Amino acid sequence: MASVTLELGGKSPLIVDETSNFGDAIQQMGIGKSFNGRQVCISPDYVLVPNSRRDEFVAQLSDFYRQMFYVDGVYQPARSSRIINERGFQRLQGYLTDAKARGAKVAFGRGY
Repeated sequence: MASVTLELGGKSPLIVDETSNFGDAIQQMGIGKSFNGRQVCISPDYVLVPNSRRDEFVAQLSDFYRQMFYVDGVYQPARSSRIINERGFQRLQGYLTDAKARGAKVAFGRGY
């Protein structure tokens, strides 16, 4: 399969199907999403994955980020980018609160 990059107005999806190798997809997405403080306009903003493989994908993605941000079970804050101010933090916190109120589950993260 050939690699393709599509600029979709800054809301780039990662599309995986029943036959996709999640390891490859997660590795590429995780690195692309984490590059330059997560400020790459064509990095994926959301994932389209078959419901039948959703839990498997979420587990593998969580493991990827756990390995990226934790060493021997200890969080490494220097590996994370920062929110610039309180207003930005509150905006992001609002997204999480709203998503959870609508039934979303946080698969990975500290205290959320």
